[in-house]
Amino acid sequence: MSVTEADIVGLIIVLEAELWPALVATDSDCGQHVPLPHGRMLGGTSAMNGMAFIANSRANVDTWGALGNEGWNWATFSPYYRKISLTLSSEEKIKELGLEYVDPKLNGIDGPLQALGLGYPMSSDPFSGDGLGGYTNAAAIDPARSFSANAYYLPAKGHPNLHVVSEALGDTEFTVKALREVIISVGIFNSPKVLELSGIGSLDTLEKFNTPVVVDNPNVGENLQDHPLPGVIFEVQVFINTKDNLMRNYSSTLLPLSDFSKPDTGSEDLATILAATVPDSSSADFAAFIRSILQNPREATGGYFTYPARRNSKGSSFPENYITICSFLLYPLSRGICHVSSADPAKPPIVDPRYLSHPADLEMSARHTRFIDAIASSQPLACMLKPGGKRSPGVPDDLRTASLDEVKDYVKSAGRSTYHATSTCAMLPREEGGVVDSRLRVWGTKGLRVVDASVIPIAPKANPQTMVYALAERAVDLIKEDLAGK
Repeated sequence: MSVTEADIVGLIIVLEAELWPALVATDSDCGQHVPLPHGRMLGGTSAMNGMAFIANSRANVDTWGALGNEGWNWATFSPYYRKISLTLSSEEKIKELGLEYVDPKLNGIDGPLQALGLGYPMSSDPFSGDGLGGYTNAAAIDPARSFSANAYYLPAKGHPNLHVVSEALGDTEFTVKALREVIISVGIFNSPKVLELSGIGSLDTLEKFNTPVVVDNPNVGENLQDHPLPGVIFEVQVFINTKDNLMRNYSSTLLPLSDFSKPDTGSEDLATILAATVPDSSSADFAAFIRSILQNPREATGGYFTYPARRNSKGSSFPENYITICSFLLYPLSRGICHVSSADPAKPPIVDPRYLSHPADLEMSARHTRFIDAIASSQPLACMLKPGGKRSPGVPDDLRTASLDEVKDYVKSAGRSTYHATSTCAMLPREEGGVVDSRLRVWGTKGLRVVDASVIPIAPKANPQTMVYALAERAVDLIKEDLAGK
């Protein structure tokens, strides 16, 4: 897949050869097979993600420092969010779309989109570090996708000291020597695999595949975190258009997607995802339960978003149109694993996400999923749903009145990945589960760093893409400081 092909939003659904092959995790706690797609092209998964651009929370980043990572907190990290993004939109366009946008100076908090029906206000700035409430995030202004390959690689492509080798996994071995450093940046599933294949990992794992031990660190490939994502599908009124037609008719998918090369055309000009985060004060018993874990009344525990189609509908022949309302845990306590499955680097790793293995996760996920029916019953959404319409198989008729055990059973059967996995090479003190130190250097080595989502010590409150960009920018400064001898 070329960089220009990746510019076309949504094209990845018909170009599955551009994914790493067949990584399907078996969840030992929920008993499900969980597909975990990740990008195999320049730009990696940034070339195929959902393009929601959401910052982490202040409390989450401050916790990084509290866990033993000196110099990591909201004050030192948040400037990199400003460095990586550029808002390109006029005040008139913002008002036309009714967006509560990042910069309050561009648009106030009095726009027409107010998520007040359930008592939660709109947030004017999801990048403030305190993202409680709901907001509409403009995921695309330019009709082409902006991602790491065209934003970072293409402008530097002609530099004489930059050499990119693609399709490098083959039968012929080459030796490449580094004068200063090697930086591993192959993602949440492949970075721990590369370390283990290089002799850095658990002694038991390395000996199983006759890999010479360089550094015995059992933390490699542990600590995997992801947002489990149960959702409920709702059949909509016949006059409501959704994206189910695209999912049903793959042969015609490329035609509307090709319109992205033209300005102001195409049905997908603006991907509008209404995201919401709900504070832990939703009810007295829930608040007490969550505060005992998070200890922060201003930190959200769950998030919600709508998807304008039936989830998991690929290849289905159903005639109806749907929307899906999903809930997800922002800070799961369950931890999974990702380890090599073979000494052959072409083989995918073994992944067990262990969703909901911590009892608190199952409790919180069930309670947040209950709230989905409250969202669906609020206006103006309720008038779009077909009365008595179809819902997800196995979901209780009314989640609000169903027993918590019934909801837990549904959550365990319906949960999937948000594709937000992080933390398999966590930045932590080694004795606390770390693989890299606070300067992203691999413990027990010299001249080796990891810079990608695998080093994030605690799952961010939403998708990790913005955090990866900001983390990479900070890594540049750390590397330059170390090379300068500071």
